Amino acid sequence: MESDEKMIIEGIAFDNKSEYETAKKELETIQAIERKFPLGNPNVALSVYNKSVSKKSFKTVIGYMFLKRLRDTIVSCGLVSGDVLNPVPLVSGEKSEKSEKTEKSEKATNKGLSVNSDKYRLLYISEKKTKHILMAVVIALAISIIAIFAFTLKSKYSYITYFTDYENNIREEVVNEYEQWENELKEREEALNNGQVLQ
Repeated sequence: MESDEKMIIEGIAFDNKSEYETAKKELETIQAIERKFPLGNPNVALSVYNKSVSKKSFKTVIGYMFLKRLRDTIVSCGLVSGDVLNPVPLVSGEKSEKSEKTEKSEKATNKGLSVNSDKYRLLYISEKKTKHILMAVVIALAISIIAIFAFTLKSKYSYITYFTDYENNIREEVVNEYEQWENELKEREEALNNGQVLQ
């Protein structure tokens, strides 16, 4: 493990190795920004400051010191009032690393959940539609059967009587018709034998 003397950046001693490494990267980023942009120009300083604050680009004291310098430049030139300018977002080093990991894992979990929940939601909707269609078919069939029974109940020979006394009723009807014809024939024969003219 490195000694405390080697974990110093710009007069600030770090006791946490990962925070020290993060601060080194931030210092390199700051140096690149200072080479690329004329930060003495308040408009440029404001643009870099706002972008860094909104993205929470810096998470160590080195980055915060840089943002504080930018903020002082912007406010001192009167470009933007200190009350209006966004404050420097401060997050402790350990917390920032943990929160980043937590945020990433939550995003991954939420992404997985959203994919799975979308899949299950679509399956649920499909099953629900199928259930509604089947229910509609069952109801239509039930209504049809009830309607058929209702219409045939008015008939002399309904489905109900078919299974009970249909055959007997048919026999009686045929027998009654036969007897009626036989009676009519006898009456005609008698009339003919008596010499009556039939109409």
